[in-house]
Order: sequence, then C-alpha cells, then structure tokens
Amino acid sequence: MKNLIIFSFVVLGLASCKKDRVCTCNYQDGSLYYQTNYTNITKKDAKALCTTTAQGITCTVN
Repeated sequence: MKNLIIFSFVVLGLASCKKDRVCTCNYQDGSLYYQTNYTNITKKDAKALCTTTAQGITCTVN
C-alpha cells in the first residue's frame, strides 16, 4: 500500500513537470488550423491556453 502511494506521487509529479509543449489545432478533416509552442509550462496550463471557440476545430497539447 505504501509503495502504491509513493508511486502515485511520482507519477503526478512527473505529469505536472514544466516542459516545452506544442498546441496543435486541426480542422475536422485533419488539416492544420493553428500550431504554437509553449516553453517551460505545465500540461495543465498549456491545455488552458490551447483552446479555440471556432466551430469544427479541435486542439490538443503534445
């Protein structure tokens, strides 16, 4: 049980590390709509910035 808790903290810690991230937004047909780079940012913060209100566009953070 103790190992599971420690493992969980390590995984959460690595997931929230600040890294360089890429925001990619694509049309429904897969063609590129927009792409930008973020430096030294957490995945949570990058996802918050990587949004659009345009119809038919989906954005992902890598």
